[in-house]
Amino acid sequence: MPPCHTHRFIVLAVVIWSQRLSGNIFGTPADSHNNQPPPIMPNLIVNVTFNPPVIKIMGSTLREETVHRLEQRIPSSTTTAASSQREPPKFTLMTSPSHWHMDVGQHYCDQLGRSIIFLSIIETLESEDWMLRGTNTVTHPETNKDTTKFFFFRP
Repeated sequence: MPPCHTHRFIVLAVVIWSQRLSGNIFGTPADSHNNQPPPIMPNLIVNVTFNPPVIKIMGSTLREETVHRLEQRIPSSTTTAASSQREPPKFTLMTSPSHWHMDVGQHYCDQLGRSIIFLSIIETLESEDWMLRGTNTVTHPETNKDTTKFFFFRP
């Protein structure tokens, strides 16, 4: 190895080791033996698939009142009217992996309805101090559905 590559390798190793000792990368250092639990992941991902709307919320825990607020706002945000004879859709806690799931079947959302659902989700989660970090939308050509993902974090 030429001398300049050796020097770069040593500098890189020192930087990584110092960050390792300070806990900035790779978690906490291996030689720290504190018995504190690992920090809770302050991230939340919301997947919304259309049509019909299906919402999945995974990541950090939510307060029960936030889940109830979403249950009230989302069904009334769809483009089609809700049936008064049917029980309104509710979130259910699923396992493996653990996440909240709501299927708003028998409903349809045009672009305006989707935007209203997105706004309802963002406003409700921001009231619980979640901040929107980014979004991503994927279209599934085989099913003609699309999924929008919202990435939230809590500072």
